[in-house]
Amino acid sequence: MTTDDDLHGKQADAARPGSPVEPPKPTGKAAKPVSVTGCLVPWLNNGQPQLASMPGSTAFYIMCFSSEEKLRSFMKSTGIPFDRIKQIQNGTDFIASIRESATTTDVLIIRDPWITPQGRVRFVQLLEED
Repeated sequence: MTTDDDLHGKQADAARPGSPVEPPKPTGKAAKPVSVTGCLVPWLNNGQPQLASMPGSTAFYIMCFSSEEKLRSFMKSTGIPFDRIKQIQNGTDFIASIRESATTTDVLIIRDPWITPQGRVRFVQLLEED
């Protein structure tokens, strides 16, 4: 089985050990405009963003954070390694570059993932740059 590991580096599982193994699902909240311009992305030394996987999902997730504190907290709590932090200068260009370089359509961009007290990962999925 091939993955995006060659393109985007090593993926890491975003769920904590012992957390519920359920695929991500919509919360039922209405979609709203979201921007990733100015957001921070955990990056690997191979020049690619760190990818995460979620239990029960075949997709890979690129995580964007609105603050360094949120990024470091989430990465520490999930144990996902990263080498440095990059800031997205232009969300539209960033999304276009991901869509052009992805070898699968299952690369999703998410903003500010967090872990609930029940151990579930929650996030806002970016559909397109606002």
